[in-house]
Amino acid sequence: MTNGHQIVPLFDSNQSTFVFEDQSGGDRPMLFYGETQNNQNLFGSTLGFDGGSNFGKIDLLDRNQSAIELADVTLPNLLHAWWPFDGDSLDYSGNERHGQMVGNGAFGMGRFDQALDLQNGGIFRIPEEKDPGIYENFPRTLSMWVKTLAPSGNLVKWGILEDGKHWNWSIASSNGMGGWMRLGIHGANQTGKHYMVTDGKWRHLAVSMTPTGESSFSLDLYVDGRQETKFLSTINKNNFEINTQPSDLVVGGEGFSGWIDDFRIYSTMLNRGEISMILEEKTS
Repeated sequence: MTNGHQIVPLFDSNQSTFVFEDQSGGDRPMLFYGETQNNQNLFGSTLGFDGGSNFGKIDLLDRNQSAIELADVTLPNLLHAWWPFDGDSLDYSGNERHGQMVGNGAFGMGRFDQALDLQNGGIFRIPEEKDPGIYENFPRTLSMWVKTLAPSGNLVKWGILEDGKHWNWSIASSNGMGGWMRLGIHGANQTGKHYMVTDGKWRHLAVSMTPTGESSFSLDLYVDGRQETKFLSTINKNNFEINTQPSDLVVGGEGFSGWIDDFRIYSTMLNRGEISMILEEKTS
């Protein structure tokens, strides 16, 4: 591996973990577990394997045989809703929060089996009477796979446009640059600005929130299992009440062009390890 590959920490463990991006333009990164690197070689830096604990892993994924079953899902008992988008608009959590395609949306090849294809616009909507969102100040985690080149657009939104009552997860532009993941709570925003998410590769995105009091909460954003910790627009999480209100839930729209797969809502705040478990599903 030459030093042209992107190397970033993935998560804390007993070994350092690095992600070497697939430079072919595909989305099959190599995960390297270990410490050893060697700069004495013909083509710049390479990985050094010590004959012991160091190893690299490239996940295999057969997209023709990769539909996720409920038994394979991380923490299925905590699913509020789950839309695999494998050729239909059904909620497979067992809670019957079924949706419908609106406009030019379609189904195409996904990260797993099929996916929601919004290249030509359109949205996916779940009506309010299905109680599709998590309301008031209750904990939640949203998880999905996204593939897009669009610099901005809606991922998921629900609620009414009053302070604290509207929840909007999106891709946003900032200071003339697009492609940052953003979580918007009406009246306040928090934007992930360390990892770009609009490079045309499948990226796993997640956001998790839990109240820590009547007017305080904890909020985390993740890209491919990596927690967003840098360059965040500040929300005063100790003096802002979340009171998300019922409404239709809308996926896509507002300029989003691309694919969305395996969208889940959990009725709890998942931690970094649990987000990583979702990331690893069906990859071996």
